[in-house]
Amino acid sequence: MALLSVVIPVRDGAETRPRVLATVAAQEGEAEVVVVVVDNGSRDATAAIAEAVGSRVLRRPGEMVPVRRAMPASPPATWPGTRRGPRAL
Repeated sequence: MALLSVVIPVRDGAETRPRVLATVAAQEGEAEVVVVVVDNGSRDATAAIAEAVGSRVLRRPGEMVPVRRAMPASPPATWPGTRRGPRAL
């Protein structure tokens, strides 16, 4: 099965990120989806919201994070956000 990693950089996005994360989770396709939220020093509930829906959260206030470091080597198959269906992403 293919792996699709979605990396979402954010800072103070508690108002908008639930909609973004819900949209990513609603996608159907052949790939296993892993969502990584890179939080750049949010002062709101951004990280907690992302964790509540099963996203992996990296807290990096003021730091640029290379995408390769942000992604897990092998995500568990049970992570939320994994969708299987007839449509490709």
